[in-house]
Amino acid sequence: MIKLETLGMIPVSHINPLVTAEQAVKNNSFVTFDGATYLISTDLAGDDAYVDGVEFAAGEYLNGYNLGKLVDQILLVDQKHFSNEYESVKAGDTLTIKSDYIVGGMGDYSLVVTEKTRLTEPAVKAKITVSA
Repeated sequence: MIKLETLGMIPVSHINPLVTAEQAVKNNSFVTFDGATYLISTDLAGDDAYVDGVEFAAGEYLNGYNLGKLVDQILLVDQKHFSNEYESVKAGDTLTIKSDYIVGGMGDYSLVVTEKTRLTEPAVKAKITVSA
């Protein structure tokens, strides 16, 4: 799971419900669409609501949070989404998001660890930054 740290981040994130991808996309992935990078976070209902790793078919509409509008804000990121070694990750480290959670790149954005935490498993809080 990747989620926004606070509800106040939602109104400023410029949600785009018309994001699509040219290939299948897992929920809680990063997608480049029309020159912007989005965190795909689509609320699921029914049988898929509690299933991990739900994929959306290519061309399906996705709910995307624009990372450019969330610079300096915090995301909570489960360990399964990044390839850094959890035990050794520390504040200031840049997360390496696993490639199966990125479609089209991360654009100019990086996620920098601010602290360790827990969601559905060990996780980190990471600040959205503009890459140098």
